[in-house]
Amino acid sequence: MDTSQSIKYSKILAKNETSSRKQIEYLNLLEGKIGIEESAKSLYQFNVSYSTIFDGLAFACTHFYNHTWEDKTGVSHDIIGRKDDETETHYRLFAPESFIKEIFTGAFAKDWPKVKNQLLKLTYKPQYKKLIINQSHYIIDAPIKVIPWYENDDIQKFINLSPRRKGKTDEARNKLPRETGKAKGKIIGFSIEFFKPLFKPLLELSQKKVKTPGSNYILTPPYFQLKLNSMFKDSKEKIQNSMSERQKIFDVRAIESGLSKREKEHMLIKAKIFEKRIIKNLEKVTPLDVRKFYLALALKDNHIGKYITIDDFVEFIDGIWPELIRTGKNGIKTLPPAKFDESIEKIKTILNVYFLMMAKRGDMDGGQILPLAITSKFETTREQFNSDTTKLRIQCIKKKTLFSKYGVDEIIQHIGEFISLDKNRGSGIEKRRNRN
Repeated sequence: MDTSQSIKYSKILAKNETSSRKQIEYLNLLEGKIGIEESAKSLYQFNVSYSTIFDGLAFACTHFYNHTWEDKTGVSHDIIGRKDDETETHYRLFAPESFIKEIFTGAFAKDWPKVKNQLLKLTYKPQYKKLIINQSHYIIDAPIKVIPWYENDDIQKFINLSPRRKGKTDEARNKLPRETGKAKGKIIGFSIEFFKPLFKPLLELSQKKVKTPGSNYILTPPYFQLKLNSMFKDSKEKIQNSMSERQKIFDVRAIESGLSKREKEHMLIKAKIFEKRIIKNLEKVTPLDVRKFYLALALKDNHIGKYITIDDFVEFIDGIWPELIRTGKNGIKTLPPAKFDESIEKIKTILNVYFLMMAKRGDMDGGQILPLAITSKFETTREQFNSDTTKLRIQCIKKKTLFSKYGVDEIIQHIGEFISLDKNRGSGIEKRRNRN
């Protein structure tokens, strides 16, 4: 299995992941449902576990949309089923655990127990979400439904759509999980149902003459969320290890310079505060924040030029960090100056720490974009991008080909070309170079 290839990721799924509660509730107004608002926060939030599962399902839709596998009796099964069944609201990924583990975690096999545990949680209690299905409508349903496959199970229950859910109406039946009987033996596979409107763009035939299905999608690196999690964990460990090495050097120099015990303790306290400050700054941006930033930015990519322009920065930030947004009595959203600065610092952390380091590690291979720097002014049009204009422009490496890789040499060359341009346009890359 070549895991270096790009993953097609549905735009409507990305839209759901990068929409705030306020943005989703706005659809109530479009549908005429004034004043209707569900109180449960879980209806509007996707956690890291969901992101990992979505990445795995997108992987399957990209590379195994028409593949089958054989059970021990020689019977073939679609890896992704129900593609042509209009009576079902969900597609179904049905396969042995070893296969699902591979497409969900790949080289991050150590994370499989956590992913598996989340799948089992969804088995016992499917989580309903308020899902955007187009520009002006939403529906409340469970995006993921899971049924474990036990070694002593009769495989017929997975071949057939029955047993059906009980209930007098469709609504009552859909709220209940399928009856699968008592668990017997160990788990050897999973049946994972995933909501069709969110993944249909990956499985429908494109209008263009291409051999593979897919339309209205962006490209992401494989195992994107797991790579982000790893980057975050490794960065914290490197900071702590670096400070430990500095501590050893300090101890030697302290002895050589004859520092008193009190002076040494004072220096140690300062070093510890500095370490905590660095880690705290890193923790201000979570791996899920980085994912949402990437998806939101890729949704705005027109595949032309080296820049992506965010025309409404307030709405953009609302989809990633809604806690920074303030809403007045008139219902108008604003991003106060202090919150604007905070959002810019978060974005700089994403660009200068996450994406730069991930690109060097090869973790952005196969992605649609590699965001590099904030551009505050565009010299050719004299366009300004700041809190007054509520616009922002991000300079990126873009790829038009489906399967692409970013090399370190290419990144360095691209940054070098960017730096050599007019220095008066005030780019984030320029500032970073001057600090170094």
